[in-house]
Amino acid sequence: MNNVLKFAVPISALGPLFPAEKASRPTVPDRDKILEIRLMGRLDIRFHGQTLVLPTRHTAFLIAVLALEGRLQRETLAARFWGERGEAQARASLRQTIYHANKALAHVGAATLDVDRQSVGLKGGAFQTDVQTLLANLETDPVAAAARFAGELFGNTGRVGATFQEWLDTERRSFSEKITRRLENASAACLAKENWSGLEELASWRLDQDPYNECALRHCMEALFQTGRRGAALVLFEDVRTRLQSSLQVEPEAETLELRGRIAARYDGPSEERTHGADKPTLPGDSDTGGITLIGTTHTFVIRNLLDKAKSKRDLSNLLEEIVRCGSEQLREQAGQAITDIVRDKGQG
Repeated sequence: MNNVLKFAVPISALGPLFPAEKASRPTVPDRDKILEIRLMGRLDIRFHGQTLVLPTRHTAFLIAVLALEGRLQRETLAARFWGERGEAQARASLRQTIYHANKALAHVGAATLDVDRQSVGLKGGAFQTDVQTLLANLETDPVAAAARFAGELFGNTGRVGATFQEWLDTERRSFSEKITRRLENASAACLAKENWSGLEELASWRLDQDPYNECALRHCMEALFQTGRRGAALVLFEDVRTRLQSSLQVEPEAETLELRGRIAARYDGPSEERTHGADKPTLPGDSDTGGITLIGTTHTFVIRNLLDKAKSKRDLSNLLEEIVRCGSEQLREQAGQAITDIVRDKGQG
């Protein structure tokens, strides 16, 4: 007897077992169906490109903390946000905040929180954060990633409870240290490969974050020197040395002084002319020459250092013309903003 399977419904009516159109679709999240959560600079939660309207700050804080840390126990969240209250009141506040969050998410069609009796989380694949993107980009293109750094976590939160503020301060330090370590490693790699443009970008970012970082200072000076901007390297050194002396009452490290001496002693051609009587290059407003030396670096406070020395609108105009003629696009943007600020501050119209 032949064992033959018989179907009450023709197999063809069931449709293809492996539909081609489904098999060919990429398995990537649909950006229209995920929360886009900005954690750096200021807190912003968007769905379909629109900022979610949330009833309380703690509703936004809850979503942000879960996006940053992942699934957490209810008791952890209650203690973190409302540690100053009694346990029963803190748990009640958490329940209310979860309710508000789910109501707001459901209203726009976004995935609601994944909640059980012990813990709370965001559903996997239902969100994306700028922190995730930054950390991923730091592995592949640290120079570009540094330019996208948007500030400290959560930005200005206003007045919050002591326990939440303590947690936030710790997270901000940890995040900053993580970014700094990765950029230090990337800077060292640029130095080893003699990638001077990459080294300058990374070192400038690190100096903007910490104006007293002498390792970043040395990297930036080296990059400027190696790309023919000896005067810019010396001005940068003088600026940071002044900051160290006035704010911390300390002198630069021996390694920094040695690098400064090496740069000042080098003479590589007529394009690098020494300033008579000093190693320091001519600055805007110098009474003897009135000349201006272009600082070909993207470091904002160096530009401002030069502009602050300008004594007239003519000095500002000359510097701007030289920047427009010789500077990079990023330098022109930063110098233009700095000039606008100083003209306003000095009332030079």
